Amino acid sequence: HLWALLRAATLMDMAANQTELCLDGLGIRKIVEIPPGIEVLSISGNRLKGLGSIADCHTLREVNLAANKLNENGLGPLAALPNLRVLNISRNHVRDLGPLFLAPPKLAPDGRAFPVLEVLDVSANAALSDVTATMSVEGLRSLTATGLAVTSFQCFPCNLEVIDLRGCCLHAISDLQALPQLKELMLDGNALLACEDVMVHQRLQALRMAHNAVEHVNAVQLPALTELDIASNHLSQAPNLTGAPSLMSLVLRGNQLSSLAALSVLRGLTFLDASQNRLRSLESSLSRTLRPIRVLLLNSNEIDNTEDVAGTLESAGSLSLEHLDLRDNPLSLAFYPFAHRMPAWTWEATATPVELELLGTGPGLGSFVSEPCLDDATRRTRDRYR
Repeated sequence: HLWALLRAATLMDMAANQTELCLDGLGIRKIVEIPPGIEVLSISGNRLKGLGSIADCHTLREVNLAANKLNENGLGPLAALPNLRVLNISRNHVRDLGPLFLAPPKLAPDGRAFPVLEVLDVSANAALSDVTATMSVEGLRSLTATGLAVTSFQCFPCNLEVIDLRGCCLHAISDLQALPQLKELMLDGNALLACEDVMVHQRLQALRMAHNAVEHVNAVQLPALTELDIASNHLSQAPNLTGAPSLMSLVLRGNQLSSLAALSVLRGLTFLDASQNRLRSLESSLSRTLRPIRVLLLNSNEIDNTEDVAGTLESAGSLSLEHLDLRDNPLSLAFYPFAHRMPAWTWEATATPVELELLGTGPGLGSFVSEPCLDDATRRTRDRYR
């Protein structure tokens, strides 16, 4: 403890003429004094139960208090800091945000709690099950609340632009349109069975809800959406995306899709991940959808005939395609006898398909073998695929 105190004192002396101070991971239990003029303070990974002199440092703009032992009462004085814009109180002992945001012990001179706060992180407070109190902060733009015991999320009118609720226990979201400025919503790793309430919004640009239990996506009304990730759900049909004309990136990996025909209405896709599904072909109706796509991932499906893919790609005419992954489909098993040597992502490849045929199997890194013997039909199919 003596070393920690000496170390902290030394850092504070060094910060006397600076605006940033870092006291992370020093085992600090109490803050006696903060040098004047500090604007950015990081004191995470300590043992704080109270703020001490932090509450009197009115120049603070950014404070990181993650991984301490602070509860809502100990954090209360922060509400009066007039210039605080970024606050991280993740991994503490916060149980209720009401006393902190709705009825703090002190208020800023203008009578508002957190008058200029824009970015807030309350993640991994294990006993915290409700974050709606944060929406009372008028200027809040970004809320990160991952790994909480939150089961439902009701939106109230505010100016939030980014919400991160990954890894919670969410099974319901309501009144999303009460957040007119919302641009990015992250819901990965929850318990959502349906998603109707998040599929209608005028300004939402990015929606991520992988690793849930959604079985069906109704008609989407997200005109500004450019990125949609609904990987690892229980979808048996591709969503109707007529109402998302701006979509550029779509991830459908790890579902139970047997057809992508519903995507034929899209004209701006540049990235499509439909891997780990039950696809057997690319429907001819997708030809226009495929034209602007640069990355197309179809690995780990049930495609066993090259015509079911090549024919549609050829009919699309002028393609923008740069990366096509058909690995772990029946049609590709004969093409790559050394598939275990291929990179995880096609854009990480450092060798051409021809060079891959010559990859060695011996103990030396530079050893090579002759091209595997392929029958004429397989060779013609392989060459067309390439």
